[in-house]
Amino acid sequence: MGTRITPVPEEFDVTRTLVIHRPTGAMWTTAGDSKFPDWFDPGNLGLELPTGDTYRVDEVIEMGQRLLAERIPQANTNVTASV
Repeated sequence: MGTRITPVPEEFDVTRTLVIHRPTGAMWTTAGDSKFPDWFDPGNLGLELPTGDTYRVDEVIEMGQRLLAERIPQANTNVTASV
């Protein structure tokens, strides 16, 4: 039986709206403030890879969503307070 691997940021390719987890081929699009993907292709996520390793679906999505949120500017960061 393989090893359960915890995902790390270096395993992801992240653009403004797309997340790809290279080891599993999982990819999805979403808004950075959403906890859930709008479109999702699981690739081999949750399955045993040829190396014998497996990744938990929830851990990969959580890490990818966090990385995506870091790339999307927050809507209120440029708001100037009125006096």
